Amino acid sequence: GMIPPGGRMPFELVVADVQGVASVNLSVNARPSSEAVRQDFEFSALNAWSQDSAYCVGGTLRNPGGQVQEYLVIAAVLYDAQNNVVNFGDYYAPDPGVVAGDATLNFSICVDPPNSDVARYELRAWGR
Repeated sequence: GMIPPGGRMPFELVVADVQGVASVNLSVNARPSSEAVRQDFEFSALNAWSQDSAYCVGGTLRNPGGQVQEYLVIAAVLYDAQNNVVNFGDYYAPDPGVVAGDATLNFSICVDPPNSDVARYELRAWGR
């Protein structure tokens, strides 16, 4: 995926059929792109709730800038009291081009376990 310069994005790697791991080495490869990624979206009317075993976050997103054509993704990142990432979830707008000007997008993101000990959450949005 694309990440704006200086941006951060949670990720998860699943390694199957491994037992007794003592350490992990991780490397990341990236290359600059001429494609601009927008991140100036505005959130309002935010709330959080529990639904079954999920931790849910919802609200309204507004796009104060020009129309996005390719994608608009919202990520909810859950943190514990020590500022460690507990888990995360995302929402991809089905029709990102309509969210511009006065138009808004109502969204909800429900994060399945593990999601205990959540002290706070952050919302981030990227679009192009």
